[in-house]
Amino acid sequence: IINYDPYYISLDDIVVQKSQGLGFSVGYDDTYNAHNGYPAVYGGFYKNAREQYILVPGELLSVASQMLLRNICFIVQNLNGCGPLKDFTISMGSTDATEFENNTFFEDLTEVFHAESYQPRAGENYHELTTPFYWDGVSSLVMQVSFGMNTGYTANTSTYYSTTPVNRTLFFRSDYTEWDTVSQGTLSNKRPNMSLQFTSPMVGPAAAPILTYPADNATELPQAGFELKWRPDMNSGGAPTSYTVYLATNPAEIYSQHSWTTTATSLDPTLQDGVNFVLGQQYYWTVKAVNSYGEAVAATHSFTIQATLPHITCPWTENFDSVGSGEMPAGWTVIASHSGTDYRGWVTSTGYDATSQPNVALVRYHPTYPKDEWMITPPISMEAGHSYRINFNLKAPGWGETPEALAVHWATEPTVAAMTSNAALYDNDQLFYSDWTEERLLFTPPATGLYHFGWHAKSVADVLNLMVDDINIFEAFAADLEAIEISSPRYTQVGSTINFQVKVMNVGSQPQSNYTIYIKSQVSGMVVAQQLITDTINPMETLVHTLSWTSTGCGYLEPYAEVVLAADQDTSNNITPPICLNIFPADTAYLPIGATEDVQAITYSPFNAVYKASVAETVYLASEIQATAGRIWGLVYFNDFNVARNIPVKIWMKNTDATDMNGGWPDLDDYTLVYDGYVDCPAGTNEVYVIFTPFNYTGGNLSIRTHKVFENTWNNYNYWLATPDANYPDRTRYFHSDTQNAVDPHNPEPGTVRSNVPNVRVIMVEPNLVTTVPAPQVDITLSGTDAALTWELIPYAHSYKVYASENPYSFGAGPDATVYTNSATLPAGGLKGFYKVTANTYRDYPARYRDMLSSILQNGYSVADDDSDRKVDRREFIKKP
Repeated sequence: IINYDPYYISLDDIVVQKSQGLGFSVGYDDTYNAHNGYPAVYGGFYKNAREQYILVPGELLSVASQMLLRNICFIVQNLNGCGPLKDFTISMGSTDATEFENNTFFEDLTEVFHAESYQPRAGENYHELTTPFYWDGVSSLVMQVSFGMNTGYTANTSTYYSTTPVNRTLFFRSDYTEWDTVSQGTLSNKRPNMSLQFTSPMVGPAAAPILTYPADNATELPQAGFELKWRPDMNSGGAPTSYTVYLATNPAEIYSQHSWTTTATSLDPTLQDGVNFVLGQQYYWTVKAVNSYGEAVAATHSFTIQATLPHITCPWTENFDSVGSGEMPAGWTVIASHSGTDYRGWVTSTGYDATSQPNVALVRYHPTYPKDEWMITPPISMEAGHSYRINFNLKAPGWGETPEALAVHWATEPTVAAMTSNAALYDNDQLFYSDWTEERLLFTPPATGLYHFGWHAKSVADVLNLMVDDINIFEAFAADLEAIEISSPRYTQVGSTINFQVKVMNVGSQPQSNYTIYIKSQVSGMVVAQQLITDTINPMETLVHTLSWTSTGCGYLEPYAEVVLAADQDTSNNITPPICLNIFPADTAYLPIGATEDVQAITYSPFNAVYKASVAETVYLASEIQATAGRIWGLVYFNDFNVARNIPVKIWMKNTDATDMNGGWPDLDDYTLVYDGYVDCPAGTNEVYVIFTPFNYTGGNLSIRTHKVFENTWNNYNYWLATPDANYPDRTRYFHSDTQNAVDPHNPEPGTVRSNVPNVRVIMVEPNLVTTVPAPQVDITLSGTDAALTWELIPYAHSYKVYASENPYSFGAGPDATVYTNSATLPAGGLKGFYKVTANTYRDYPARYRDMLSSILQNGYSVADDDSDRKVDRREFIKKP
């Protein structure tokens, strides 16, 4: 018998018969889509559509072998009135993928069936392939079904499908957008059932392969490289086992300049040694197919490389919003350190609070591998003798004590070797940018030409995501000063001198001097301070200048800074945003409550930003406030937020006799609402100010109820600093929920009681401060070998130190005991014993200028063990000095 598929010849009877081939069914479930359900092979409910299906080798054959796919059949359960489908096409391709890892369609598929109009029918729908598709027996198959824009819509046929364990279907449908203009679709695990008919390749010498890309005599091919593509001619010869690719600049030398052997059906010459395409050069190429029976070479084709590189001119902006999530804009070069499931190369993504919605470019963290990821711009045209600004927004929060690291390089080629051969324009391996920060760079090209700029993420393993958005490249002015930022304390008092710190940056290309800085009031417009700066500021240098001002009256000032340079060519960046400054009376006291060591971070109080709504209440003791009277004008809390938030809140206050929250929620009718509005909570560790209607404090304990009004958003890792107090426990109660209307501050659910007390600074005017307390009168009772000491509680005493000695004139430097009640028991000692008890205030004065936040940051803090209400706990972290 002589095999020559699809026919065979029997020498016994000399009868020629056609081979029937091998049939396989993929999918056996009896489920089917509705008339408007997707995926749908024949989807007339929308005017045009495409669907792609992945078929893995194990679904096709139990023993892998090379085959030719000749026929595809789908089974329709019900026509549902589906009309003809215009330009109905089936295309095929091969892939190593076993599922759709994202929502991006495969491209560069081979058309194997086309009908100008196809009317599906109930039952079996066979599609005899115009061009049989070669399957290597190892790869997965990609099948695409598509049809063009119909004039109207009808309905989908109900086609039988099976559920796959992973997403092996991707579909797109629209009444308005042509399917071939869209690169992304909707993932599904519902794949149509189908029957496939294969035949074996013929036995014999390989035929000349069919060159498919680029087309013969193609022009304007990219210098950066591309894949030469071909397919075996299985209708004319046997299956090839390998291919030899030939490339030359002279057709007479086609077999002597460059050649490579491969088993694949594509090859990029620029990835091989010794080949770099030359602009404007014509190249000649062919492919030889080889098997054990013989070989054949395709006719030589040619292509021409683009004469000039496509390039970008300045000004240029890239906001990464022109493509779908998971892609990168055209012309960018992405060089990733790993592939497959370990891939962490630069991609666009939504959902990261982009500075221009919806996308950012980001590198995700990997638990094992460090970041070593590059994204490189398309070529940008620049002229010698000109300087260019490169601005971009960066968000790189790091994780705990571990920073992110990023560098920006330049080169004339989009390669790592070229980039790293030049000094970096930017290199920062200590990034803790929890919020978006604009970075500003200056570049002066050494010659006129095309330049690339590369962002290199290079953090250690297991940190967090690093993000870039809104890259702007434009020609720099020679003279351009920018007022970056103004900062100062958030409050001062009449007669005190306050220092404003103004950050100025020279974003021009030339050094500057003799410029003036003004501090102005946004409220009144008056100039409160000004200073002439004669020192030189160099290009891209940042200087911080201090301007002082003494307030003369109470009020609210919104100061901003303005930098004025006579020759400034861009005045749009000369003014900073205003900041808030409250000016209190001269006798204002700032009363810090809370420790500065062993501080803990909690989410639940005062305002739980991890949940959509919350209520909390804390009792602050009279001994902590340490004043017999005064008017409370504001509170300062201390946050550590992962992202900046502006949250709606309410605050109530009450003078109370309560010492803890064990008795439940007190009736809110007796409280005074002092604040109803928004509170700005910056990212990072900050003081959070709330200035409100003055509250008359009468000298006792103070209850503060705080309510985060419902908002349909939340963020993890948003903490408040608090002090655990075992001596005066159970002083905070809280309740939170993500359900709207579930948190009623007037009648909350019972919630939970904790001993963590939020750190706070109480701003009090007209205070009657308690600076000293009297010594207690001590009673002593001997009980065996112990001495029991008792005394009356002293108003405003926070603790008592107890001393023991055999000499009434000499007590030790430190106490023998510190207690928080009015009794203590000590050993009676020898033949005689003397005892002393001192009452101690919560703080020593002057406390007016105590900087709680700086002390906390110096000592460090940790996440509270009792904060079990976090929604996500990727890992604990500790901030250390």
